[in-house]
Amino acid sequence: MNIKSFDKKLFNIKKKINILEIIPTNVIEERDKFFDEIEKGRKYNPQFKYHKYKHNLDKIIDDLNKLEADDSIMGVLLKQRRNELVNMAFLLKHIGSQDVTDYFIKLFGKPDKKLVNEAKKFLHKKIIVSETKKKQFLDTRQIKERIEQAFKKHNINGWKVKEKNIPSIAAVLPSAKTLYLRKKVRLSNDFLNKMIVHEVENHIFRAENGAKQPYKLFSMGFPNYLVTEEGLAIYSEEKLKMNFERRLRNCAARVVAADLMQKKSFYEIYNFFTQYFTPQKSFRLAARAKRGMGDTSKKGGCVKDYIYFKGYLLIKNYLRKGGDLKKLYIGKIGVEHMPLLKEIEGLKL
Repeated sequence: MNIKSFDKKLFNIKKKINILEIIPTNVIEERDKFFDEIEKGRKYNPQFKYHKYKHNLDKIIDDLNKLEADDSIMGVLLKQRRNELVNMAFLLKHIGSQDVTDYFIKLFGKPDKKLVNEAKKFLHKKIIVSETKKKQFLDTRQIKERIEQAFKKHNINGWKVKEKNIPSIAAVLPSAKTLYLRKKVRLSNDFLNKMIVHEVENHIFRAENGAKQPYKLFSMGFPNYLVTEEGLAIYSEEKLKMNFERRLRNCAARVVAADLMQKKSFYEIYNFFTQYFTPQKSFRLAARAKRGMGDTSKKGGCVKDYIYFKGYLLIKNYLRKGGDLKKLYIGKIGVEHMPLLKEIEGLKL
């Protein structure tokens, strides 16, 4: 199969694979039950439920495994990305069981001891939050209007903003040209500015620039691109100078949560974080770490969130070594792919 054909078929299959779908359908009910039990002095581990995935995952896996290419630079990258999508499909097949843990680790790796220790240092820091004026919160309608204004300002066409029941405040799905907002979310003006920098000026910029390149892989994402992408987004937030130490501490907490989820129950993770955060924040950290699990009393869960902190440190190191930040925005590529770009013909830099 020629490279262009592989590239196009992989892009079309990717549209059917979305790990944003790993969302407990009963998280609000389980949160309320969790705190009810805590008030009564009892421990409780949420029992999460999930929708059945809408696409035929067995067929997707079969279709992916049929794709073959040569050992050229693009051929190798496409095969690596194909293998990632196979693991994503298997992960989606095993939602609700402990097996999701293995597939999350295959996709994103896991935090090593050095990274976990570095992250723990941030947990002990006392963060001073600057409050220069009384916060005014924007509702979903106002947030959507501001994001749409950002689309217009940056000549981003064809993108939509939709509400969705997601664990994060916002998420981008390039294949559907959609920015999802958590339902009924309310944000301060400062937080919304940071979110626009993170989601629009990083995730969407890289997708849109990638769409102009000769291969769809640039908009779909190179293998392991997400560590660099989230690192870029966090680094960009730092430049706004809006309580960034608190943001970085939250990212560090996600590293620790990703480490704890491999050996602790939901309640144990929650209990650990109450030393540092409010009960509600501690619940959210535990819930993100246990995404994909049904019975959260068991070990395992979602390791993905550690990449924000890892990616931030990666970008800082890349810049210290004289790396060109602008080149990382030609598409959804990773720092490790920079030396390969000169070998790919037709790139628009």
